[in-house]
Amino acid sequence: MTSKPKTSLLQKFLDAFYYTRKWIVASLVYLSLRLYGSETTFSSLWSGTFNSAKHSDLNLDQAKDLDTLLDESQESLNKADVRRSVVTNKCNVLFTLSSLLLGIIGVLMPKAFAFSHTWMKVLFFLAMLAFVNVVVLLVFFFGVGSEMKVNISQAQANLNADDLKKSLINLYRKCNTAAENRTDFLVEIYKVAQFFFLSAFTIVALLFAVNFFTQSPDDDMKDVLKRLRGNTTFIESIRGEKGDSGPQGEQGEKGDKGDSGIAPTNSPATH
Repeated sequence: MTSKPKTSLLQKFLDAFYYTRKWIVASLVYLSLRLYGSETTFSSLWSGTFNSAKHSDLNLDQAKDLDTLLDESQESLNKADVRRSVVTNKCNVLFTLSSLLLGIIGVLMPKAFAFSHTWMKVLFFLAMLAFVNVVVLLVFFFGVGSEMKVNISQAQANLNADDLKKSLINLYRKCNTAAENRTDFLVEIYKVAQFFFLSAFTIVALLFAVNFFTQSPDDDMKDVLKRLRGNTTFIESIRGEKGDSGPQGEQGEKGDKGDSGIAPTNSPATH
């Protein structure tokens, strides 16, 4: 009897780090879903799929047209794949827009978003958190999840034609159910990400409009000048450091003697 290899300390640390990170991200996504109003459970979030649709094998012993049933089951699975592709493309567009807006706001923030009121700063901070949350939701969306695919086993390969068709029909239907449950879960994540994106975008647009129409450039200039005048460090940096005293110059030549002054005459005394 062979013994199982011992897990190294490094592997234990990496496993603990992976599950801790996964739990933190799942908790943030779960909180976002709850704020949106979704009733998704944490177990569904952890598994990455819903269990709303249940699969049950059809009894095909009395089926008359197995070929048509097989074609329909294949078509249903193809439609589920197309639906998944549409949702994935929408998330790609939303991820691109979120990244682009975050970059634009980062460039414009020093000038256009220098808010003077505290409530505007708080709203702007919440909007930035919402944008970051959108990125987290979409990264979670594109995470690796379990999928069910059609795979013919050796036991199925040994079946006759009709029994093989019956087995494939139920297998396609089972894969279709799993794909639809997974897609429904991803659609829920997309709707929450879209909600936070639109909320953050609306807040930023309103703040920019209020700041643009209420704040005058002259007021900004006066405020800057006032702060510069009171900044002693800035003033000293403009004046520069005081230099050392230079050497004493040579004594100059003695000037010409001036003319003698006229003595004042005493006025006669009055009697």
